[in-house]
Amino acid sequence: MLLRRLDVPCAPVNAIGDLMEDEHLKAIGLLQALDHPSEGAIVKVRSPIRFSETPCVAASPAPKFGGA
Repeated sequence: MLLRRLDVPCAPVNAIGDLMEDEHLKAIGLLQALDHPSEGAIVKVRSPIRFSETPCVAASPAPKFGGA
């Protein structure tokens, strides 16, 4: 509250566990559920880049650590 009283721009910092329920992230669709071929259901961050006529879509999920 001190920062707000002094008119210093500030905001809360989310913990990792809070991100899945963050209303803004839900509203902009930043987190996307994905069925990974070897890892099962995962959540990934979509690309922040958006083009008006060409969607930016990942061709495949990330590989497993250490190789294919």
